[in-house]
Amino acid sequence: MKSRSTLKRFAISFVLAAVLLLSSSCKAKSPYQTRSTAQLTNHDEIKVYMKAEVIAENTIKVSIENKSEKTFIYGNAYTLEFLSGDTWYEVPFKEEGGPVFTMEGKFLGPAEEFAKPNEDGLTISDTASDDVRLEGFAVLSKGHYRIVKDFSLLNDEDGSVVKTCCLAAEFDL
Repeated sequence: MKSRSTLKRFAISFVLAAVLLLSSSCKAKSPYQTRSTAQLTNHDEIKVYMKAEVIAENTIKVSIENKSEKTFIYGNAYTLEFLSGDTWYEVPFKEEGGPVFTMEGKFLGPAEEFAKPNEDGLTISDTASDDVRLEGFAVLSKGHYRIVKDFSLLNDEDGSVVKTCCLAAEFDL
């Protein structure tokens, strides 16, 4: 009798352990540890749109278009994030050989219909694009990613920063 109840308890324990193991392995886990802290600005709020498309292995083209009447400035720096479930995680740079960002500022002028030429008749472009190489990241597995960049809205009068906005463009590898 004891062996039958022991066998029954063992069978129940085995089934419960198998269910727990299977249910935990079904959850998608991110290979990355740090959750995103990006506070994204709504594209439609500022009328600046960013798009990313894969153009080669580990290279994306990031295109930016300003459809507002405002001028923005942005730099070369960005972060890369990976979507796991419904949570974004920062993709870390390689410890050796990660990307190096220069500190230049790039202007994004108002949309063409709002652009005001300077005394030479020139205007600041309302579009930009950059090829971004992703080799400087630790590990890039197949999945859904986004590139995140900061933009600063400039005061038309004196060129001071009015506010900083954060935009993202999603893509799949």
